[in-house]
Amino acid sequence: KDWRKVKLTPGKVFVVGDPKQSIYAFRRADIEAYLEVVEKIIKAQNGVECRLTTNFRSNAAILDVVNGAFESLIQAQDNLQPPYIGSIVEMNPTGMRAPGFRVGIDLLLIVNNTVRSGVVGADYADTLRVANPPGALTWSVASGGLPAGLSLDGARGAITGTPQDSGRFSFTVRAQGATRFGLRAFTLSVTNPSVDVNIAVAHLLGGDPLPTPLQRFLDFQGNRNGRYDVGDFRAYLRARGQLPAAAVRKEQP
Repeated sequence: KDWRKVKLTPGKVFVVGDPKQSIYAFRRADIEAYLEVVEKIIKAQNGVECRLTTNFRSNAAILDVVNGAFESLIQAQDNLQPPYIGSIVEMNPTGMRAPGFRVGIDLLLIVNNTVRSGVVGADYADTLRVANPPGALTWSVASGGLPAGLSLDGARGAITGTPQDSGRFSFTVRAQGATRFGLRAFTLSVTNPSVDVNIAVAHLLGGDPLPTPLQRFLDFQGNRNGRYDVGDFRAYLRARGQLPAAAVRKEQP
């Protein structure tokens, strides 16, 4: 019989799999078969997928660094690489045996879980922080990149500026203090603002001015020369498919 056509009896089947082990073909494991079981048999028949996220072999300080680094480095690929699960946490310390002698280094904990979202053309500011910093810190982007228009202050850990493009931007920051450091991965989402076309036209004709963030946004859609003009407005309409047909024909060679 074809195992893909098996009909499960609720409460009768418990399947255990490890997609990370599957990519190494350990004991003939197959990542594609694993994903097929999860999607076509378990989920398709209203089964429940449970992810084990408790680590019994490490502690929170190490896990925060590992999760922060690998969330941005490991990217999912169909039938090849499963997504990195960055929610792995330390088990309840009271349930662990005595830790014995300390080994290794103390890692800094960046306490921010997320960074705030941004809007193209609007001023942006958010500050990263470390729990119990050992004096002055030096901040840097370890991997990935901030949206164009934003920068990270190396002394204060502040992300500031004006986003120029929309999208989701993943990056990992590093905080260095004396002989200790910490890492954490973030994803910063930037969206486009809503523009009232009538008000945008009125501004160009000498009417009430558009708010400064909207002027910046429209300038970013066009020539990016630092001021909102007719060319920026045409570029905005063209990108939205709202440029009048006559104007489109005139632009064509």
